[in-house]
Amino acid sequence: MFKYRRVLAFLLDTLFVSIISILLIANPKINKYYESEETYSNALLEKQSHLKITSEDENIVDTMYEQIGVELYDATKVQGLSIIIYLIVNTLYYSIFAFFNDGKTLGCALFKIKIMKKDNKKANLLNLTMRSLFMGSSFIYRFPLTALCMFIIPRVLEPKLAFLPILYSNSLFMMLELVLLVVFITNKKCMTIQDYLSNTKIIDTKK
Repeated sequence: MFKYRRVLAFLLDTLFVSIISILLIANPKINKYYESEETYSNALLEKQSHLKITSEDENIVDTMYEQIGVELYDATKVQGLSIIIYLIVNTLYYSIFAFFNDGKTLGCALFKIKIMKKDNKKANLLNLTMRSLFMGSSFIYRFPLTALCMFIIPRVLEPKLAFLPILYSNSLFMMLELVLLVVFITNKKCMTIQDYLSNTKIIDTKK
């Protein structure tokens, strides 16, 4: 039951962060680029709907770039502020909020668990911030490492060079999430990758 409560707490927290992030991102007073994001995203979707790849194409990547490359690059780059907003919300919630709430997020509090250091001391901000890099889900909204890549890639690479990293980053991090899930399910100590990397553990406060 403890492992199930951890999963449910994670899902609740991820949903909460996603909703707050979306509300802030969609607020024109906070994100003045929101309407232009929709414009660029719609242009990309329009291009994708007419994307044509045949078996005769010698270089499928070049063909895809010619058809959607610039639109994919522009749509990703203009989302920069939205990504920053999400990363701020994610970090504040999983680190600052948890730190001042005795190592508990809302999900942790509801399901009677809490975050502590492995030596049973209170987790500090560095521990919790490290954890926050892996707390989220691309399947619900964003995975923090995906968001960082989506912010950095179009700002350091030209459209042609950025095409493949942008195209495959979400898929790669979704695969990483599945690996993290398998590690958690098969780990007898109920430890996750973020536990190991941040020197933390989750304890059951029901006991």
